[in-house]
Amino acid sequence: MQITGQIAEQTACLANARHPAMLFITQPTYLPWVGIFKAISLSETYVFYDDQQFVRHSWHNRNRALDPVKREPAFLTVPVARHHRDTLIRDMMIADPDFYRDHVSKLRAWYARAPFLEPTLDVLLEIYSQRKTRLADLNCGLTIALARYLGFRTSFKFASEFTIPGDKYTRPLAFARSLGCSVYLTQVGTQDYTDIDAFAACGIDVVFLRFPHPEYRQLSKPFVPHLSIVDMLMNIGPEESAALIEGIELDAREAEVGAQS
Repeated sequence: MQITGQIAEQTACLANARHPAMLFITQPTYLPWVGIFKAISLSETYVFYDDQQFVRHSWHNRNRALDPVKREPAFLTVPVARHHRDTLIRDMMIADPDFYRDHVSKLRAWYARAPFLEPTLDVLLEIYSQRKTRLADLNCGLTIALARYLGFRTSFKFASEFTIPGDKYTRPLAFARSLGCSVYLTQVGTQDYTDIDAFAACGIDVVFLRFPHPEYRQLSKPFVPHLSIVDMLMNIGPEESAALIEGIELDAREAEVGAQS
């Protein structure tokens, strides 16, 4: 059933304030979009779900930036080594540790007129220059560095460091209980298998990361949403970006409660 009335109001208030015991779990992706940093801004604890299977042609090893000449998104892809289909994200190797030179070159060309090009590249190069050999190390390093650049002080942890069994239905709850969290923030794509009743029985509220994408100044029009956070940082810098991210209000109107099928 739908959340209505007082429950909806309480859920909205809970969703839009940093909570001292809020947990967010997600797989490490390359140069994540703004939604990931909204979750970071809200959460006390952020767990990189690095012990899950790597998926080809996914956000695990690529993301999008804006080519202002073509006025369309363009992919930045990290080359990965040949691997078995069941390889975990934490075990995925980068085929060429110097791949970043091409990415930096493209970003310099695409964002040559962006006011915060060089400061943003400095943050990226701090991690790129370490020439990571594992994709998870690269993704997590970049995410943490960008979060700190934005001023977010969330605690980051790695699922592979825990011995918590379970599957996509039960393991997030086990993490929340193990870490003593009272609020579980999760992406909308998990809604079909997140058992809200099971969380509630343990005294844990569930909030979904659903919101209208904010607009900001870009180098071309019309506005293109769902790009890497790098696009926002290049164009408006860390202070304005952080304020915009913190000002995003999550939408609780369509959240569901009750047993999940």
